[in-house]
Amino acid sequence: MKMMSALVFGLMVIVVNQASPAYGHITCRQALMDLKPCEVYVKGSGPGTPPISCCHGLKTVLTAANTSESQIKLSKCFKKAIAGMQLRLDRIMQLPHLCHVSPPVTLDPKIDSES
Repeated sequence: MKMMSALVFGLMVIVVNQASPAYGHITCRQALMDLKPCEVYVKGSGPGTPPISCCHGLKTVLTAANTSESQIKLSKCFKKAIAGMQLRLDRIMQLPHLCHVSPPVTLDPKIDSES
């Protein structure tokens, strides 16, 4: 599970009520799986750019999280998943730029997406 939780980054992020609650058209578990290719990049152990599969997964998650409610819930999902992990915040924050996406919520786990 630690490997899946490296994302999201929460995604990046972005984000927890049950094992697989549905958010928009995507579950927390599915979102984490889609973002799994980002793990090496956000841990800082891979190359200086995310793999194409990471960007594809990030775009898939952001497209599926198409309501404010789903975005907030995914953000919570990702924050819970990455808690206690050694991730590089600078790399998480670079993902939107490097993947050419505009996330509807911050990927910074220190910021409350509900405020």
